[in-house]
Amino acid sequence: MRCSRLAHSRTRDLAATCRRADIVVAAVGRARMVRGDWIKPGATVIDVGINRVPAADGKTKLVGDVNYAEAVKVAGAITPVPGGVG
Repeated sequence: MRCSRLAHSRTRDLAATCRRADIVVAAVGRARMVRGDWIKPGATVIDVGINRVPAADGKTKLVGDVNYAEAVKVAGAITPVPGGVG
């Protein structure tokens, strides 16, 4: 049995902590904070965050706490934002 580990935005070497996880639940409140290279290959990523960022058309769009474009290439499963956990 593996132990679970709770981490937060100020955890020392957060990226390394995430890289060891089979399941990452991101609920930080910072747009695209969790990068693709933080994800262990095949890990499950649950992105709970919802952040508004400027869009190219001058409006805003919703993104998660995980950089989806990077993480989707590594993760075994990932929730999209919007439309995932919601």
